[in-house]
Amino acid sequence: MKLLFVSDHIFLKFQGKVYSDKFSYDILSRYLIVFDTMTVISRVREVDNIGDTLLAEGKGVVFYFMPSISSLKSFLGQRKGVKKQINEILINHDALIARLPSELGFISCDLAEKNKIMYAVEIVGCGWEAYWFYGNLKAKIYSFYIYSKMRFIIGKSKNSLYVTESFLQKRYPSHRLANIENVSNVELMKTEDYVLDSRVKKINEEINKKIFGTIGSLKTNYKGIHLALRALSEVDFDFEYRILGDGIFIKKYKMLSKELNIENKVVFEEVIAEREMVLKWLDNIDIYLQPSLTEGLPRALIEAMSRGCPCVGSDAGGITDLLNNQCIFEVNSYVKLKNIINEISFDKSQLLFLAKENFEESKKYQKEILEDKRTKFLMNLKN
Repeated sequence: MKLLFVSDHIFLKFQGKVYSDKFSYDILSRYLIVFDTMTVISRVREVDNIGDTLLAEGKGVVFYFMPSISSLKSFLGQRKGVKKQINEILINHDALIARLPSELGFISCDLAEKNKIMYAVEIVGCGWEAYWFYGNLKAKIYSFYIYSKMRFIIGKSKNSLYVTESFLQKRYPSHRLANIENVSNVELMKTEDYVLDSRVKKINEEINKKIFGTIGSLKTNYKGIHLALRALSEVDFDFEYRILGDGIFIKKYKMLSKELNIENKVVFEEVIAEREMVLKWLDNIDIYLQPSLTEGLPRALIEAMSRGCPCVGSDAGGITDLLNNQCIFEVNSYVKLKNIINEISFDKSQLLFLAKENFEESKKYQKEILEDKRTKFLMNLKN
């Protein structure tokens, strides 16, 4: 059987080959466990180098790239041509999976309904949050459209796969008779118990200086680094804040650190490609911060939990599914973030409790467990 997979993800094209930082061939081949071939409709950008991205091409996978249709201008004409192209591709496939939020995905779901082709939706984030916190007025206006469109499409879906346990399900409910599963797009290898033992030993050490950390792209302000900086600037103890990521917002955050008189306590570190090195980096963090403005289910947070890190996060997206309520603060509330940091940073009994709780919670995201759930979902779609 032939599967069509549609998303707004931007693949990278370098020297005639297709690469991605999210959809490597290993990720795409998950679908080939059930389907014979897979066609991917998405977007693309030509680049001069591929950085730490991985090859997306491979046996059984074909790509078709479309222009962006997420702007208000695209509603005036460009959509008609894109819709025609997607329809011509879709009718030659047996099933569709649309990854939402995605304008290309919305169109493909509508066409699948029209052509009576079975389809599923993968809900990986909140469209409303993504655009509301983007920053400008047009994005805020668009956020209401994408929210209502997601509610409409997902409400009709008979096959829905969510990356969260409850957050996205509540905000974007599926059809009452739908085949529903929650499968994170984050997969972890099995974590050994010695990791937790090492974390317990670290917490029990007598130290006055706390190391905080955050991992994430700094290409936008979505990760809420500015909130963490403001919160930490008001704590009454010695600290260091390590930020692992890259992007144009580094300059802005460095300026903010200077304005807050904590520039000597903030360290910006280069992206680490090797996962093992990222895990070692996390082992040197005392408390992990995820002050995001919008999220699906953050990989970095789950990885921090798998290393036994006590974690604090906003109530954006699936973060609320992961962390203890006492470690959750309202989006944009740096004061509440500061209060939580002050409350837990030197409370050993509480840090030990959070470390063990996070470590156990992260086990839900081990590769073998998720692969089994995903394969069963795909088999139900196929059948």
